[in-house]
Amino acid sequence: GCSLSKNVNTPPVAVELQEFGQKRLAIDRNMRIPIICGNVERWRTHAKLAVRLSSTSSGRNLEIGLFEEKSHKVVPIPNCKVHHPAINTVIDILKEEALSWNIVAYDERTLSGMLRYVQVSVERSSGRVILALVWNAEQFKYTAPDAPRLIKALWSRRDEMSLAAIWLTLNHSVGNTVLSLDKAKWKLARADQDRQSGHCMESVLGLQVSFAPYAFRQANLDAFETLLRRVANMVPKGSDVVELFAGVGVIGLALLRERVLNSVTCTELNRLAEDGFQATKNKLPIELQSRARFLAASSSTCLNLLGSCDVIVVDPPRAGLEESVLNYLTDEGFKHRLSRQKVRLIYISCGFSAFQRDSQKLVSAGWVVKLLEGHVFFPGSNHIETLGVFDLEKTTDPVDVFLQQKKNHAPLSGSSVHVPRTQTHSKKARTRKSKSDSRGKRKVSAH
Repeated sequence: GCSLSKNVNTPPVAVELQEFGQKRLAIDRNMRIPIICGNVERWRTHAKLAVRLSSTSSGRNLEIGLFEEKSHKVVPIPNCKVHHPAINTVIDILKEEALSWNIVAYDERTLSGMLRYVQVSVERSSGRVILALVWNAEQFKYTAPDAPRLIKALWSRRDEMSLAAIWLTLNHSVGNTVLSLDKAKWKLARADQDRQSGHCMESVLGLQVSFAPYAFRQANLDAFETLLRRVANMVPKGSDVVELFAGVGVIGLALLRERVLNSVTCTELNRLAEDGFQATKNKLPIELQSRARFLAASSSTCLNLLGSCDVIVVDPPRAGLEESVLNYLTDEGFKHRLSRQKVRLIYISCGFSAFQRDSQKLVSAGWVVKLLEGHVFFPGSNHIETLGVFDLEKTTDPVDVFLQQKKNHAPLSGSSVHVPRTQTHSKKARTRKSKSDSRGKRKVSAH
């Protein structure tokens, strides 16, 4: 929720970013780190809201809104100023119909109730809405008759809400998970004739993106698009790019189109994201489609890709880079294994503390900061998206140099090549053995 009432375009964390860059990353003290912010109202076009049971003097009620900080008490946010107006309209009508049909909201104390969460996505160009209802049930047959009744009532009022599709998804788990990553738990309940996929369609840097409701999507696409333009400017044309934590591949595919990449590989743990990736890729020019591929895998299993590309793009969750990924990028041997003379790392961070940790380790390992800036994705909250660009030059392993010079019978240059101790020791051992053999031969000849 919104915790700031003034200076919403320059949250306190922006000052921390400036100080951190100068003190920890050796940024020039005279250089101001830009803080970029767009609209401060009506910027949210994608919202996940909790539905919970509440008690009133007139009996049981349901509330739709956000959790109060450090609790699971739902705080209603009627006429929210940061929401796209269509989201507020949908929530008002949904609550009205749910109460009319006696839909019981989820109760965390008893793990009972029906409607648990709601997700609303609005297309910026058309204002049309994709609605997802999260139901507390193990199987779809257990959602009847209540869910079908509610969906029918909502669809009858679709013109009031500009509804393009309604999804029903199941979540019977205990915990904080909102959406299931099991495709069998999702069902397209209603859709317009021109929206049979049930996806939300968006244009990002001219790329026609297909967002399935079960795939990650930025809440503030305007701010994200601004950041993506900055990223595109840092990617040389014709590059080979690897993107980790890719989601549906918006960044990678947008770069492919914008910078005419030689290749792009998008890796993502959530296999359901591949639907959106393929649908988006199929809208690219034919000559570009063959240059893009999707790998449904964790970033830690794709480390072998990182040393053979020009640009690495990472957009991890708040926790930052996985330890295995960070260790791989900062290992001394990584710069020796590069297949290119230089590799560029573009780090998009939604967790500032994690970025502080990761970037310091990168710089300590020889990565050089080329760009650092903050983007305000959530005006009204003390949060910032950090964009950092780092370069690493390829270096040659001294052992490899020594072995190559030895192979070529080239004289060693003491000023530029350090002879590894293991090689020196083995040479001394051979010398001692040679002297011993010589003494043995002299004794034999004396007899």
